[in-house]
Amino acid sequence: MRDDGPLTGWGQRSGLAQVRWVFLLFAFGLALVSLPGIWTAPGTNWWWRAAHVVAVGWLLLRWRTEYRRGPSQVGWHVLDAAALLVVSLPESAFPAVGLFYGACYWRAVSLSTVRAVGVISAYGALFAVVVLVVESVPPPLAAGPVVGLLASSLLIHLIVATMGRHELSLSTERELLAAVLENLDVGVLATDADGALTVVNDAAHHLHPVPIEPTASNEVAGRYGLFEPDGVTPVRADDLPLTRALRGERVRNREVVMASDAGRRTVFANGRAIVGADGRRLGAVLALHDVTGIKRAEAALQRQATHDPLTDLPNRELLRRWLEHAFAQRQGSPPSALLFVDLDGFKTVNDSLGHATGDTVLQAVARRLLDAVSDRGAVARLGGDEFAVLVEDTDLAGLRQLAEHVLARLSVPLDLGNRHLVVTASVGVATSDGSPSAGDLLRNADLAMYAAKEAGRSRFTFFAPSMHEAVVRRLTLEAGLRQAISQQQLQLAYQPIFNLRTGQVTGVEALARWSDPSLGVIAPSEFIPLAEASGLVVPLGSWVLSQACRQAKTWRTRFPSQPIVVAVNLSVRQVREPHLVEAVAGTLSETSLDPTALVLEITEGTLMDRLDAFRTVQRLRDLGVSIAIDDFGTGYSSLARLRDLPVDLVKIDKSFIDAIDDQGGAPIAAATIALAHSLGLRVVAEGVETEEQVAFLRGQDCDAAQGFLLHRPGNAAVIDQLLALDVHPLPAPRTGRGGSPEPAPHP
Repeated sequence: MRDDGPLTGWGQRSGLAQVRWVFLLFAFGLALVSLPGIWTAPGTNWWWRAAHVVAVGWLLLRWRTEYRRGPSQVGWHVLDAAALLVVSLPESAFPAVGLFYGACYWRAVSLSTVRAVGVISAYGALFAVVVLVVESVPPPLAAGPVVGLLASSLLIHLIVATMGRHELSLSTERELLAAVLENLDVGVLATDADGALTVVNDAAHHLHPVPIEPTASNEVAGRYGLFEPDGVTPVRADDLPLTRALRGERVRNREVVMASDAGRRTVFANGRAIVGADGRRLGAVLALHDVTGIKRAEAALQRQATHDPLTDLPNRELLRRWLEHAFAQRQGSPPSALLFVDLDGFKTVNDSLGHATGDTVLQAVARRLLDAVSDRGAVARLGGDEFAVLVEDTDLAGLRQLAEHVLARLSVPLDLGNRHLVVTASVGVATSDGSPSAGDLLRNADLAMYAAKEAGRSRFTFFAPSMHEAVVRRLTLEAGLRQAISQQQLQLAYQPIFNLRTGQVTGVEALARWSDPSLGVIAPSEFIPLAEASGLVVPLGSWVLSQACRQAKTWRTRFPSQPIVVAVNLSVRQVREPHLVEAVAGTLSETSLDPTALVLEITEGTLMDRLDAFRTVQRLRDLGVSIAIDDFGTGYSSLARLRDLPVDLVKIDKSFIDAIDDQGGAPIAAATIALAHSLGLRVVAEGVETEEQVAFLRGQDCDAAQGFLLHRPGNAAVIDQLLALDVHPLPAPRTGRGGSPEPAPHP
């Protein structure tokens, strides 16, 4: 409906309340102004005048109260209308105008809403104003009851038309509000000023399918099954979000669990009180945001962060929290202990059977550990094939029994369908009474586990302080060795190799030596394995090769009549380096050393079953250098395979030379020498320390030897002196076991 005039437009622009207050105030003014005229009008009864006075007083009191307290109930508006009727209608006009005013007020009551009645009361006041104006004008201008009737008719038409417009607007607003509430994904609850539920939209009903009916606030917790975020503790009545909102608090993201037959839902409640324009609290409204999915996702992420996805065991992070908690609570309580479990040879399982089978094995191991530990402790997976068992309140005997039970349970063959697999483990045990912190306990158990592996695997070992001391020394040595290599603080010693026939020094073996200002002299048996394990053997080997080649070039220049050769050891790591051949060629070129002056020593195991290593050694031979098998007899090769190796020289291991004295190693040494000669290979005996060994080697026609009996390793100046002698006096020849007399060499 279009706008019918300034009155309707003004009401829409300013609100119905403003319309009511303004026109009623105007009515009061006109009623008071017209009161003297009505009082003195001829033919007016005294009781009608008294009624006017009472009605004016009543209206003034009622609308003053209405203005302060807000809209009232329908009954009060009926009394207001009666007072307006008395004020506006003189005795002569009552029959005609009263009919129209009654119809108007009946229309207002038929709307059955306080708001609509308030609207009609406002327009009723306007009607009264018009009548008062008509009745108050001087007689020459007045038209009497007829004019009043026409004015009243016009006003009634205006009232009914405007009322219909407001009724339509009100209905549209209700429909819009209902549509919004029912299409919200957020649950909405509302209460009146007494706390009874009056609004529950569909989203709220889906969160908890209870009958949508008013519910007292003190019954909400029990009826809706409201709990704290832990899902166990009921929410206190005074802490209910609606209760707090009714108290005037602003509720923000209050987490509540709602339990019903449909399940448990976690919601965030946000609410506040509903306050009228006059400041009076009319009720409260609450918005419920369903965060169950978010909470489940958070829980899944939390579990993923603290549990191993393959075995569903707690991971290293959760174990760390357990340990920290155990240490925080250990005052006055028994010590806790940690078993560090590492599978033996698990890499072979992955490499041979595949990672899928490896995962199956790990899952089976996790189940067996849980079964073996039972309720005596907690099991965690640290990563890879490493597991841990945290045990509290136990003694050493109990720990020993548990470790034995774990090993026995794991060693039972696993049925993988088409094969059976035996899995063993090494276990390190450490207790908190010997560990100042949670990190130290984990470290100590780890060290004990490595000690168990070094002792033979498939066993358990208790932590001892010496294990930590060894690790500290290892770290110190590694840092010192790294610095010594980078700053060239190492030295080379050379052990001479003697021709057993002539006594001449035919070659030297370059040996790295390390003397640290703070650590002292470190034996090669200690720092060479460390260099191998840490990867430092590659830069160390490069430095040794470069220094040895430079020194060999110097000796060949100073003693041209004695073409000495220098032997340098190559580690397995060096042979597997992709650019080894180029590095050796570059060193020979840089030092201008004849390749025939260099012998590279490798162990038997370096060439076994590794085609890439075999090709690398062959390429080194193509450079012109000689290749020697070092420590022959201790590796994986056999005498039969010696002919297939790309080597020029065989060095018999010291263990076989030592056995010559008691006849145990004589046959092996003799066979090695004979086979090598038949293949055109030279033979050098290592670790010669007795005259009997020299005699035997001479009798077997061994080419050369080295050892403490002949000469200890020395620096380059010592070798200079030996080369200057030309011939070194070897022990006098005599009949060796298994050999024949040999004339002494010429001086």
